Amino acid sequence: MAVIRAATLDDLKELIKFKHRLQRHLEASNPRIWPKDTQSDEYIHETILEIDDKEINIFIAEEEGEPVGFISGRVLEKEDEQTAGLILQAYVNPERRNQGTGHKLVNELLAMFQRKNVGEVTLRYVVGNREAEQFWRGLGFTSTLTIVNADMHTIKKRLQGKPFNQA
Repeated sequence: MAVIRAATLDDLKELIKFKHRLQRHLEASNPRIWPKDTQSDEYIHETILEIDDKEINIFIAEEEGEPVGFISGRVLEKEDEQTAGLILQAYVNPERRNQGTGHKLVNELLAMFQRKNVGEVTLRYVVGNREAEQFWRGLGFTSTLTIVNADMHTIKKRLQGKPFNQA
């Protein structure tokens, strides 16, 4: 059974491993996402800043003393003076999925959100990441915004020969 605890700088190596695995999974789910070098000094520095950032909460799931997953999130102030929770990243090792670890991580983050009077939680996941879609939809998340991408060449090609007012 997973035990959830707050991440510390001592978890940097494991967090980088999780983030690397997550990035590779995202790239495999959808090759159009922007690649990230999760082993670069810059990325490692960003992760250190996240751990130290009092606005960001990172939790580690451990089983038998071994880290098996993580979740990170923060509270956002909305324009209407309400607060929203933002889940930044979540990852559980594949062999530990469907055993309640992801739910325990979400529960820990939700407890923090609740202490800060969050009424709504939002997150993003990559199109094609079936595991994430199934997990988050199972918890009641529904799409409210679609972000689309196109490369410049495709856009320019499709605009060729079209009058300005028809574009």
